[in-house]
Amino acid sequence: MRRKLLALTIIALLVAVASTYFYFAAKAQGYAAIRSENFIGTVQTALYLNVTDKYGNVRTIVLTPSYRQYAVWTPVGEAQEGTQITGITVTLDILTWGVALKDVDPTSATRYYDVNAQVNMTLRKWTSYSTAEEAMRAFYSEIERGKTEEEAYTYVTAMMGQWGSWTENYDAKTSSYSSDSLRYRATKTFSFTIPSLTSGEEDTVWAMEFLFGWKVNVNGTAIAGNPVEASTSDMYLAKPENEAYIIKLRIIRTEWVG
Repeated sequence: MRRKLLALTIIALLVAVASTYFYFAAKAQGYAAIRSENFIGTVQTALYLNVTDKYGNVRTIVLTPSYRQYAVWTPVGEAQEGTQITGITVTLDILTWGVALKDVDPTSATRYYDVNAQVNMTLRKWTSYSTAEEAMRAFYSEIERGKTEEEAYTYVTAMMGQWGSWTENYDAKTSSYSSDSLRYRATKTFSFTIPSLTSGEEDTVWAMEFLFGWKVNVNGTAIAGNPVEASTSDMYLAKPENEAYIIKLRIIRTEWVG
């Protein structure tokens, strides 16, 4: 009995050390981290934009939390004539490791724990004091004067119109799966679309900003029989106060370039 207790204690200590190392290593790399007595894991995310130029060529732009650049309805650093976004995809690369868990349902296929992943989108719209077309032309005029896309974007949005309030959780996608091993990796894909403008917005809305956030929950049953769970922090949800930890996408209209 003593040996068994000693062995369990050693395992618990090793798990604690491993989970601490894993957790802080993940945080250092900018990943969302999962940590509890029975679960450790990381979530790495990326946003993929498919853009088509005026010649029909399709490219994919990748945005991650450490590389938040403009995109544009056309993307802002990609603001050439005729370029437009044709697809928005967010991926979550989820690595989880369960510790001291029992099979959730021994009568069926092995199932150690269940994972629920969610990506939510929050947005706001920028409205011109005059027209969206005038805002767009001012944007390109600033670039011709030598400003960068970011400087031109900042100038126009600050001087020629105003931002509406954030619409939190404008859209959300979820995906669930079960793990048949204690260490499990899965990549989940979530597709989003740019919302259509209302008839009252078509002439005045020139820019939009999106926040993409995520949350991953893991739950299972400990060897002792009690339910256990863990999840990423709410700091990774798509809320304005979490902007430093999630993906931000900025888009502008360019259909009047000529």
